[in-house]
Amino acid sequence: MLGKFFGNVQERLKLQHQLLLLLFLSSIIPVSIVGLYSISSSTDALSSLAESKLNENVANEAENISKFLQGINEDVLFLSKTPQIQGLIQAEADGGVDSQNNISYEAWTEQLQTTFAGMMESKPYYMQLRYLDEKGNEIVRVDSDGTNIKIIPKADLQNKGDRPYFTDTMKLSAGSLYTSPVNLNQERGKIETPFKPVIRYATPVVDSSGEKRGIVIANVFANKFIEFVEKANAGKRQEAFLINQEGYYISHPNPDKEWGFDLKKNEKLQNDYPQNIAQQILSSEEGILDQGKAYSLAYRRVVIDPVQKQFLVTINQVPKSSIFASVNSFKIVAAIIILGSLVIVLPIGTFRTRQLTNLIKQLVNGISTASQQIFSTLEEQERVASQQAASVNETTTTMDELEASSRQSAEQAKAAVTAAQQALQLTQGGTQAVGETIEGMFILEKKVGAIAEQIVR
Repeated sequence: MLGKFFGNVQERLKLQHQLLLLLFLSSIIPVSIVGLYSISSSTDALSSLAESKLNENVANEAENISKFLQGINEDVLFLSKTPQIQGLIQAEADGGVDSQNNISYEAWTEQLQTTFAGMMESKPYYMQLRYLDEKGNEIVRVDSDGTNIKIIPKADLQNKGDRPYFTDTMKLSAGSLYTSPVNLNQERGKIETPFKPVIRYATPVVDSSGEKRGIVIANVFANKFIEFVEKANAGKRQEAFLINQEGYYISHPNPDKEWGFDLKKNEKLQNDYPQNIAQQILSSEEGILDQGKAYSLAYRRVVIDPVQKQFLVTINQVPKSSIFASVNSFKIVAAIIILGSLVIVLPIGTFRTRQLTNLIKQLVNGISTASQQIFSTLEEQERVASQQAASVNETTTTMDELEASSRQSAEQAKAAVTAAQQALQLTQGGTQAVGETIEGMFILEKKVGAIAEQIVR
């Protein structure tokens, strides 16, 4: 019975297969747990690192742009207060010669041209420096293409009295600055090609009595600070944008999206991102946005004119696929490790499992044989026990008979004792009678002797 039971169990369990499954799970589960934990930790760490790096990048870009534009502010204010401009104003008021310094209008003009040219030589990002009088006439103009500096002759000077930058600047108080939007430079109403992005800074010029006598205006190559953003696009893993306060692209990895407001194209942030994202970028100073599985994005605002609420926003974004490229590589490595482990462990495990299974089978067979022998022994012992029980029953019967016989013998012995006691009593009575008889005979003998003596006498 037990042997049959073990045989059925052996067939049902299929021990070898279960051991192989256990070996497989013991190889896969630990590696999988470690791998999943590593992937999760790496993902969180890389995400935090990417956000930190993005934030650092946009902060650096915004800071560089702000520093550059702040330098322009200082230069324009400095130029508006140069002695040459005040000399020109005084010479014009005095009829052509500055009465205080005895310098002619033309001499002051040449000195101002030299001052402008000197600044442009030391700072080649200036495209144009001009002084316009209160009517918008260009008095001094010096142009540069970044390499060559050209002083514009009087015959080529123009009136710019109708330009917004002139009219808006003339409305400002002394020491205030006008900042134009960043746009493409135009000459005689047409956009120059190749494109020349510019930004203009201007400030009113006042005479000694505080009267406005024109403006100093600087046209600056905007490419100088746009480059701070474009450099970020040199790497393939990161994209950087620069937009204005309306969401139009000033710099974009795709050049076709740039300068939509000048080229009459509706290429802007609001068309490329969800409305809530675009609104957040344009309405807040800075931030980091996590756009699900698509990308991570950081942005920061650069204020260029707080009065007119003009600003730029530098944006950096990194695709999540790029951020987690190393995690994906780790997944591949982990998969290779798991497969390698299985390739190495399973054949060895299969061989050892077969050995172990055979050993277990031998043990089971041995146990089964031993169990059968034990079972046979138990049956024999059970038979012997039954015989012994029968013998015990016979012995018990005999003992009962002996007990009855003993009881009868005891009764007979008791009766014999009683009879003996009675005989003893009778014997004692006979003995007493004999004694009394002997004593009487002795007395009688004495009396007979006495009678005999008397007779003799």
